[in-house]
Amino acid sequence: PLYVDTAYAKWTAIHDDTWTLAGIIGKMVNPFDASPMVFDPDYTPEGGALQAIYKFDDVNSFRFNGAAFVLDEISGSTRDPFLFGGQAFWDAKWSPKFSTSLGVSAYDIVNTGNLSTTYDSNVGNTLVGTAYAANFNPVVVSGSATYSLESFPLYHGAFPIKVAGEYLNNPGADSNNEGWWGGVTFGKSGKKGNWDISYRYQRLEADAWWDQVVNDDNVAAFTTPTSASLHGGTNIKGHLITLNYSATDSLTVSFTAYLNDLINNPNPGQKSDAYHLMADLMWIEQVGARGFAA
Repeated sequence: PLYVDTAYAKWTAIHDDTWTLAGIIGKMVNPFDASPMVFDPDYTPEGGALQAIYKFDDVNSFRFNGAAFVLDEISGSTRDPFLFGGQAFWDAKWSPKFSTSLGVSAYDIVNTGNLSTTYDSNVGNTLVGTAYAANFNPVVVSGSATYSLESFPLYHGAFPIKVAGEYLNNPGADSNNEGWWGGVTFGKSGKKGNWDISYRYQRLEADAWWDQVVNDDNVAAFTTPTSASLHGGTNIKGHLITLNYSATDSLTVSFTAYLNDLINNPNPGQKSDAYHLMADLMWIEQVGARGFAA
């Protein structure tokens, strides 16, 4: 078998001081600006996308992302599951020290009844037999504010402090249809000697969103009367702590800790909390206009 992570074409039709407009087609890096509560960071969808940026002035700019993704190809059927989505963001840099971002996103999965429920990855959605009990067409509202201190101990340059949050509501489900997170980040890694540390609390109810596309590292212990197994997906609440340190401009060391539990445990007598610890090395080397990562 051959597994292709990304294979896409991108054409930037307009790029000047006011407008940027680009189209993408293929198996692409996710074009949506979304948190891991909405899309796994490794998600590389197949389809087409349109991205635009309009700069009103030196302070305000508008961003738009729109896309359509193929979720499954069903032989002999004209009702393949698709995911459609659109986003709009207002970004403002009020001063060299203070900036904000506000956004709204909407997604819709069509032909949900033809989505397979036999995946081996994420879980959490409510099922009726072998079909999803809910439709998935959530609306997401997000926002952030960043303030930069002139300096900070053991940090090079201006020191950013970012407060951010997101709220999701899926009207396609009658209950267990909300998700939200809030958190704070101190610093920003990426340059030699710099670092960041962040904390986030997240709650994603069972039918707030399709469990197959959310962060698969955000796990809890899903139980049966006789056993428990760790899975990512929905119906999970808990804490996330991350620490990143850039040893060089190219090499960043990351430590991540998830401390989670189920929102609704179908077997209250069984343990459902889980602790997931991760350590990563990210090496990104830029060579002229090209680069590679490991």
